[in-house]
Amino acid sequence: MLSTLVIIATFYGYFYHESTLPGNLILELYALGSSTDGAFGDSTILQVLANFTEIQVHSAGLTNQTGWHTIMQPRDPYVSDLASHLCRIGAVCVSWAARLAPGAYDYLKFNSSNILVNTRSNGNVSYALVGGGFEPRISGFASFIVQPDQIKGLQVDLIFSSSEVYARNGYLHAMSQEIIS
Repeated sequence: MLSTLVIIATFYGYFYHESTLPGNLILELYALGSSTDGAFGDSTILQVLANFTEIQVHSAGLTNQTGWHTIMQPRDPYVSDLASHLCRIGAVCVSWAARLAPGAYDYLKFNSSNILVNTRSNGNVSYALVGGGFEPRISGFASFIVQPDQIKGLQVDLIFSSSEVYARNGYLHAMSQEIIS
């Protein structure tokens, strides 16, 4: 009887420990220039410096006011040139890695304090993202799952409009963004 209890306790402890191990999330941001109005495919746009200040994920099933987990802190802003040569040929522009509790997540938020666009004709022009950031649409399933001690990769595609850049109204909309898990 005692040996049966020890075996049950061992299995319970093993599976409990396995379910509490964090998983790894890898986010890869691609700047798409293939659209006819895409700023990243426009050769007159020389540089797009994006200052990402915070990235958050949301636990599925919780309200919009709760369940947010910050995976990149505001104290570590990340500036990237989204119009660099590597980005223009389809390579990963920016990559982040984070450890998360196992579970389902249904939203991502990318916050940016400033976007500086250098154009051939206008020089440097500062922009803000409408709403301070963007929330990519998740394709396929409505959420993604982070498993214990596993790696989950997400590809985020981002497009800005060239005509919006040249309108110089101070704001950019993140268009056609999508997460492919």
